[in-house]
Amino acid sequence: MVSCSNIPRCIFIVPLAVDSAGKMTEQMNPLRCNNPAKTFLVFLLCCFLSNFGLALDPSKAITQYGHAVWKTENGLPQNSVNAIVQTRDGYLWIATYEGIARFDGVNFKVLNKRSSPALKNIAVRAMCEDQNGNLWIGTEDGLARLSYNQIITFGVEDGLPNGTIRALTTSADGSVWIGTDSGLARYKDGHITAYRADVGSSFMVRTVVANADGSLWVGTEGAGLYEFKDGKLSRHPISNSLNSSTVWVLKRDKRKNLWVGTQDGLIRVDAQGAIRHFDIKDGLADRAVISIFEDRDGKVWVGTYGGGLSRLDGERFSTFGTQDGLSDHSVRYIYEDREGSLWIGTNAGLNRLNDSKFTTLTTKQGLLDDFVRTIYQDKSGAVWIGGAGGLSQIQNGQTHSFNQKNGLLSDYILALHEDQDGALWVGTGAGLNKYKNGKFTGLSRKNGLPDNMIRAITSDNAGNVWAGTQAGLVRLNNGKITTLTTENGLSQNFILSLYADHQGKLWVGTRDGINLYSDGKFTQYREKDGLAGKKVTAIYEDDGGALWIATDGGLSRFAKGKFTNYTSKDGLFTDFVFQILEDNRHDFWMSSNNGIFRVSRKELEEFARGERTSVKSESYDNADGLKSSQCNGTSQPAGWKTRDGQIWFATAGGAVNINPENIKLNPLPPPVHVAALLVDRAPMSTSGMLSLKPGKRDMEFHYAALSFLAPEKIRFKYQMEGFDQDWIDAGSRREAYYTNLPPGQYRFRVKAANSDGVWNEAGADLALYLEPHIYQTRWFNILFVVIFVMSGVGIYLLRVRGLREREAELSRRVEEAMAKIKVLHGLLPICAACKKIRDTGGDWNHLEVYMRAHADVDFTHGICPDCSKRLYPEHHEAERSSFADV
Repeated sequence: MVSCSNIPRCIFIVPLAVDSAGKMTEQMNPLRCNNPAKTFLVFLLCCFLSNFGLALDPSKAITQYGHAVWKTENGLPQNSVNAIVQTRDGYLWIATYEGIARFDGVNFKVLNKRSSPALKNIAVRAMCEDQNGNLWIGTEDGLARLSYNQIITFGVEDGLPNGTIRALTTSADGSVWIGTDSGLARYKDGHITAYRADVGSSFMVRTVVANADGSLWVGTEGAGLYEFKDGKLSRHPISNSLNSSTVWVLKRDKRKNLWVGTQDGLIRVDAQGAIRHFDIKDGLADRAVISIFEDRDGKVWVGTYGGGLSRLDGERFSTFGTQDGLSDHSVRYIYEDREGSLWIGTNAGLNRLNDSKFTTLTTKQGLLDDFVRTIYQDKSGAVWIGGAGGLSQIQNGQTHSFNQKNGLLSDYILALHEDQDGALWVGTGAGLNKYKNGKFTGLSRKNGLPDNMIRAITSDNAGNVWAGTQAGLVRLNNGKITTLTTENGLSQNFILSLYADHQGKLWVGTRDGINLYSDGKFTQYREKDGLAGKKVTAIYEDDGGALWIATDGGLSRFAKGKFTNYTSKDGLFTDFVFQILEDNRHDFWMSSNNGIFRVSRKELEEFARGERTSVKSESYDNADGLKSSQCNGTSQPAGWKTRDGQIWFATAGGAVNINPENIKLNPLPPPVHVAALLVDRAPMSTSGMLSLKPGKRDMEFHYAALSFLAPEKIRFKYQMEGFDQDWIDAGSRREAYYTNLPPGQYRFRVKAANSDGVWNEAGADLALYLEPHIYQTRWFNILFVVIFVMSGVGIYLLRVRGLREREAELSRRVEEAMAKIKVLHGLLPICAACKKIRDTGGDWNHLEVYMRAHADVDFTHGICPDCSKRLYPEHHEAERSSFADV
């Protein structure tokens, strides 16, 4: 035993969120959240609710679960998945030889050498989460602990017996147990303690399991099974019963059985020590067992090296392998998340098996072909399924198949119907078959049918059997064949659907409208008469006598001679409807090329009465268990409601069924996180209060909600408190954008609902403060107002001062002018002879000189007429003559 210092050799701050340059910043850290209290409460709620109904249905065949695969092309750093852990914040972590990846159901965020140089080695073989929420990472060159924004690494110099870590687990006392290529080690209270067994130079630990009493089971390579108790390792006698000395994996189940997976088989040791060997003869996919897991229902799952995944049912195994879609035959790790989905790590990708709302029957359950066209239940309760490969009968858990070898005219089955006498009529691509007393008889064109392609069959109260062909309507009665066509009033000869209503009247759906046949006459209803579309693929009559008609242009309701139409514009999932079925809760289930959908009959009737303007459709697709979302139509019936209330539909990927009264819903609100924030394309921290410098314009928020059953159906709402008046419905979009927010304090909030509409109302939030420019601050505005006011006052005072100075100047000038005017208006001494004026100094001045000196005047000179006559008589007379002429 070696005890080492509690001081790790290397401590690194780990950048954890990818920025625009491919680096990572700390907000990606799985063990850091925007609101720890909220996240922990959601975690506790998920742990509590996960025990109620969320698990793989053990009654289903292993091949009937929903299945999905992710590889490097989907974002996985490398395809060999060595370990899987779901941390308490809800993220799923995947260990590979090229680093670890955090998965939110849609996107992978990768931690590797490029993004986090803190990791000495990125070949990760093992992971676990301890009681404090730290993520431990075992690599080929040391141990690492991821906690908040730090990666702390440990090596041989810190006490590890070897740098290659192959196993990690925790025990009740908070210890982390480490299996290395040279022995066992324990990390507790900051100390690493190493333990070895006396087996020579090599003691490679492959797997470790902790018991409630503090002891351990330790599986080794080449040395068998060991028990660690009271600080000592000892080889357990069970090792002598193993077919191989290499123990790849160990598992202790709820019944206290110990499961031991070896290179050469699987054994189970019960609480009394009894040993049971399992091998290929028991259905095990392969002798080499490298992973074992027990799900919450107690089912034991076994991953093999060369045969895929096996599940123990009773004392035999059933297998899910590459032939069923598993990405690789080598299953390295098995893990169950909080929603009950099973995650499988292989050498060629990450796989998920999840329970689903629909159960699918395919060739793996005995059908002759996965391409199913028609489904029908007869009076005995047997379910008949027809498709591209023939006809199957399912009754009392047994499947019986029929094809041309049994007397069918063709293996392509299009229509099914049972008449009043209990005979089953089968429409095929080569004529009409009748199945009675275990034998098939047939009719075709050779026997008088107008065409061999039979798409619809029904019967009426008069004992007539009606068959729809591509060349007209056929009536069979006591061996007599009668054909009715457009010449008899039918709107079109290509018949797609038939229905006999409660009054015994026959409704005929064609490629151009629907026809009512009564009293030997046809009444046509086409688009011009109010029908939603041309092709009529199904007809259903409700308990009120209203007819519901599926067309290629929407759904029509025909009641009291009036049509009401429903299209995608009114909320219908799609316009081309194949089949209509009503469940016991009065919801309508309909099939289409794009999946199955459900609409409330009550809403449809309210729409017809004008009490609402739209209806709500709930759609189902691959995420809900459909192997193919393409349903099949233009054959009858393309779906059926069985006596036990189950709804069946024909699809291109098998026959699917659902129990509307027992739909498994996900009650877990998804944990919500603000995963990243980019400001002007630069990554920012999403922890704590965020303060942004002035001038930041564009904000891009990335958020996630962690539900893995149907992540593509998660819905989001977000709000920027302080800016948005209400919540913004983002649908399935995982980003929010804001541009040119004014300075101030804000809180970005986001909430989410899982695929069944269960909301996490608390959600996640991020507080931020957008700092203003200096000219946007309050004190700057106050100072600006003060300066503006003072400037106004100053300008006013200067103006007043100028006005006063101007007033004084004007007063002075007026006074001076007035003074001058007084002199001119006084007594002026003037010479009576020469007219000179005497000034105040006693000098005599000519009038002109005096006036220029005492007044602001000047003079021009001329001659008056009297002076002109007196001084220049000749000139005066000539001037008078010229004026006279004018």
